[in-house]
Amino acid sequence: MSTAPVEATVNAAFVIARRASVALVLALPAIISVMIVVIWQQHGVNPITGDEPHYLLIADSLLRDGDLRVLNNYQIDTPVRRALPPGQAALDAHTVNGYSIHDPGLPLLLLPAYAMGGVLGAKVWMALLLGLVPFSVYRRAMAILPGTHWPLPLALIIGLGQPFLIGGGQIYPDLLAGLIIFELLGVWAEARSAPAWWVGGLLALLPWLHLKFLPPAALLALLYALRAIRPHPPAPSPTCGRGGAARSAIPAILLAASVAALGMYNLRAFGSILGPYQPGDATGDLGRVAMIAVGLHLDRMQGIFFQAPTFLLGVFGLAIFAAEDRRLALACGAIYLMVLLPSAAHTNWYGGTSFAGRFFWAVALLWCFPLLYAIRHLRQRGLGSLAAAALAVAIMLEGVFAAKVLIPNAYTYTTPPHAAASWMDSNPYADFLDLTPIQRARWLPSFQDPEVAARATANWIFGGMIVCLTLTGICALRRRGQACLALWRVFAITAVGATWQMPPAIRPAVLGVDLELRRGERYVAAGPRGAIQPGAYAVALDYTPGERLGWECALVGKAGGRAVLAAGGLPASEAQRRLHTICVIPRASDRSARFELRLYGPHGGAIDLWRIEIQPLNDR
Repeated sequence: MSTAPVEATVNAAFVIARRASVALVLALPAIISVMIVVIWQQHGVNPITGDEPHYLLIADSLLRDGDLRVLNNYQIDTPVRRALPPGQAALDAHTVNGYSIHDPGLPLLLLPAYAMGGVLGAKVWMALLLGLVPFSVYRRAMAILPGTHWPLPLALIIGLGQPFLIGGGQIYPDLLAGLIIFELLGVWAEARSAPAWWVGGLLALLPWLHLKFLPPAALLALLYALRAIRPHPPAPSPTCGRGGAARSAIPAILLAASVAALGMYNLRAFGSILGPYQPGDATGDLGRVAMIAVGLHLDRMQGIFFQAPTFLLGVFGLAIFAAEDRRLALACGAIYLMVLLPSAAHTNWYGGTSFAGRFFWAVALLWCFPLLYAIRHLRQRGLGSLAAAALAVAIMLEGVFAAKVLIPNAYTYTTPPHAAASWMDSNPYADFLDLTPIQRARWLPSFQDPEVAARATANWIFGGMIVCLTLTGICALRRRGQACLALWRVFAITAVGATWQMPPAIRPAVLGVDLELRRGERYVAAGPRGAIQPGAYAVALDYTPGERLGWECALVGKAGGRAVLAAGGLPASEAQRRLHTICVIPRASDRSARFELRLYGPHGGAIDLWRIEIQPLNDR
């Protein structure tokens, strides 16, 4: 009796069990992301802010009224209003002619979840949708690294990393659009047969998520059409399947129909096929655009390489990626610029009141391609252990970032850019290392002010590191190890010398931008809006007292308690006078307390203040 049928059944069962186990492992990031969303909701952490309530109110209008006129939904009690943070009951309507200025694609996707579970249901649904990221990365890794153990751990590393785990439950279209673009690029590059309606449906969705995703969608439609006409290498069309070449036109037709429908909606709602967007929505200052574009990669809080150091291995793999799959590399590069540059030109720098780094979310997954090619190259050279070690270091660094942003922190959200950000603003790495203000300015790159960013040594050093990583990939491709070592020696010597010899680029915190004024019956006080780090600070104050006054530098705790750091008296005078003093915040002080300079006297609240500056002193 033949055992072949039994063996075939056993093999089939083994394959099914293996696929099921892989799917369960890949679902782990989605499960954890949903848990994070639910826990945050239960504890009131990271409630809906920024544009999130406005997207949800579109879904509310569709559910409640069956239309896209949302103005009335701002004026009534809704689950969205009840989910707002305390003290934010009033919500400014983001409307023109009664229609929301935000695109309706994401609210349409969220509608069933919002109908069943309100705000929490929508957030959970977003987390589940973004839980598909590891599955997509796994498919790409299986194509680029076949027959190896790398695909599953790499998919988990990406899925459990930034920004997907933390940002998965945020009501923004960026991560979802990035996943769609990544998946469509992967299918196109692998020349796999895919249903034309599926490709076309995803392409058609992109411009409805946000108009800035129309150019990438158009380019992808063109790439699919060209692949169907002239496959390279020869392979079945990724959209034709068995239906013949005629079906290759379906994605382009669906995208064209989608764009036409969106244009008609915009024309009806806003009187323009471009919707509510105006020329003033983008800045014409090329210096600022360049700074934001670089900052989305290298800023200590906004940069993708600080939030997800794993992608630094992708920088090393850029040259390898371009050499091994030039068409895909060019397509990725074009789409990367199409998405990133409009975001960098937005007048709402870095994405406004949303999680830091949101403006790079849509392109983050594209770094997986050079990352995968870098690992393949190292493995082929017998350096797989080096790739594993590099990933291990990156995971540890990313763990520091994730551990900090998982708990409530002011720096989780984008704050308005300001000149003193290089030493005032905090971030996970600065907090973890407990850096002083001067150390933050000296060692961590900051792209918040064009003048400071252009002079900051740390910015040039980290920019040089990215250049060196890219050149290292070229050296590895051409087998020039000695040239690579010489390059890094020169870089290390230059970086150490520049850090040691050049003072950090800092600007003082000034009134009205970084400092706020508070007046009482017998005093006037000024200080930063939040806590600043321990260290020595120079305080300069121009004032007109008119009477004898006292002054003091103090730390003010959340309960109102004051810890005086320095104090003194000021002579009476009708002329403008200047106070210069040094205040030292000890390391053992309350890190949540606010720094305050107070002038007090019989009529202290009436003092005229001309200028206040606070600046950290060099710690050498």
